[in-house]
Amino acid sequence: MSLTRLRMVRLVAAVAAVAATGAAPADARTQKAAYVADCKITPVSAGARTCTYTFGYTQTIQSFVIPPTIGPVQITAVGAPGAGDRPYRSRGARVTGSFSNLSGMLIYIVVGGEGWFDGYNGGGPGGGGGASDVRLALPDLEHRIIVGAGGGGWGEEVVFDEQAGVHSLMLVKGGDAGRPGSGSGGQPGTATAGGIGGGTQWAQGKPGRIGRGGAGAPGINGGGGGGLYGGGGGGGCSGYDANGSLCPDSQPGSGGGGSSLVPRGGTSAVSDDFEPKVVITVTQYATWPVP
Repeated sequence: MSLTRLRMVRLVAAVAAVAATGAAPADARTQKAAYVADCKITPVSAGARTCTYTFGYTQTIQSFVIPPTIGPVQITAVGAPGAGDRPYRSRGARVTGSFSNLSGMLIYIVVGGEGWFDGYNGGGPGGGGGASDVRLALPDLEHRIIVGAGGGGWGEEVVFDEQAGVHSLMLVKGGDAGRPGSGSGGQPGTATAGGIGGGTQWAQGKPGRIGRGGAGAPGINGGGGGGLYGGGGGGGCSGYDANGSLCPDSQPGSGGGGSSLVPRGGTSAVSDDFEPKVVITVTQYATWPVP
């Protein structure tokens, strides 16, 4: 059996296994990778070149075979921001790791969708941003080797206007990756569990879970960001009393950010880049295959 046919058989089997176990969303699609390659010869004396492969959002699980290399493969995953106008827009995580055993391996790449759009790959309903990740062996959540979490969706917070002497609702940004939402916002995902939703039983945001942020409570209350574990959804406003206090039963808030999966020796930070992506860097030697 040819190498190309063998890879195709493995890919079909992997997708079928995911569909059978329900480990991935029912509408998940797997396609051949669409990327932008940039190769630079450095150093010339070593007969080597370094190539970066940048994968953008496609609303699909992309398959890609790592080019042959004897060196480590560097992967950077940037999660998607949560929904919100520029001042209220949360940020995803930027996670970078180095892997020594990926030469020639088939991997699966998932780039998160912004909370403004669909929050693809785990963004909670209410504007949570999706995570960006890479999976090895099978395209399901259990086989992720690196995850850049998404940010939480924006929401509202009760504030007191001293000049007018009344309480009012103010828009607030969602929590950045790994951070809680504002107001009675959702908590961030952790290394072992999803974030708790904000608010109270009267109007509580949903908790996050593995790979997915929780939904925000009804109203302008943000969903949690996707990640290794998703952030909790923001709480909702419930109740009104005779003294003019807003939301005495449950306070509103924005979504919490998801948690990231950082490989051993890797780095993680809140990203300054609002564009979700996955970047793979490979140093190739001797014969160079065309990207």
